[in-house]
Amino acid sequence: MRLSQFSEFSFGYALTDNLINGGLLYGVGGAPVFPSLYDEGRPSGGYDVKLPVRGAPLFLQFKIPQVVTRASVYFPTNYTTPYYRMHLRPASHSTQHQSLLEHERRGRLVFYAAPVFHTTGALNTGFDRKEVPRQSIFVRPSQIGSLDDQPHFVAYGQGQNVAWLYSEPRQLEGRIDSDKFFSDIQRSVRAAQPRENDEQYFRALADEMIVSLTKASLHAEQIAAERPPRREDPFSPTWHEAVYEESPRLRAERVEASARQGHRLAVERVGPVKAAGYLARFFLDCELLIMGAAT
Repeated sequence: MRLSQFSEFSFGYALTDNLINGGLLYGVGGAPVFPSLYDEGRPSGGYDVKLPVRGAPLFLQFKIPQVVTRASVYFPTNYTTPYYRMHLRPASHSTQHQSLLEHERRGRLVFYAAPVFHTTGALNTGFDRKEVPRQSIFVRPSQIGSLDDQPHFVAYGQGQNVAWLYSEPRQLEGRIDSDKFFSDIQRSVRAAQPRENDEQYFRALADEMIVSLTKASLHAEQIAAERPPRREDPFSPTWHEAVYEESPRLRAERVEASARQGHRLAVERVGPVKAAGYLARFFLDCELLIMGAAT
């Protein structure tokens, strides 16, 4: 087993660049816009791209997989080596997956994106040919579902339209290929309503993200509460921490208050459009793009 030769940042940059410049999103009518790069002080935006009038938010979390070169007990049916493992963080250690799952449940486009290649040469060739999205998988959090306190990973391989969740194992429902990804985007853009007010739209989008984060935090605390209680020496300096613990609801409320305060400060400094992009990165650990036509 080995790691990919490139970083998550390099893959994410190549994928999003190809989405913008590759002409792959037929029927969408315009290039994706990054709110985190948008300059609200200029009519045409920070890089001469207007916000789509009919836009669908797209949330992408980039993942770099492990490369498996030998068959093992965790070997999916009909797979050949090498194949790939996209690891997920346990629920009690991170709200990352649950936050994305909660956000998708609100009707948003949310995907894990991972490469079906692992060498720098393949990344460079795919980037030059604008084929990185075609050589990637796109997994909705709902295909995985809520996670428990154990390690899990998604296994996938070249030429496969389906993936497997381990350690159960369980085949994920639905396709994970780029054609399905593009189809989902096109459907959401066609269903999007014209946006009348940018500030209200992006404030509402930020509020959705904060609510998703809060629900995920509550889920993580409930998972943690199911662990066996800690036993500590009453003379230990941390004894009071073991005896007095916040309720899951109280901790979730504290997380929500912190997120709302951070969003208010971001809006004051960079405006509501950019603040929504930063919120997606900081709290959901993903890139926010607005897909749709400028007119």
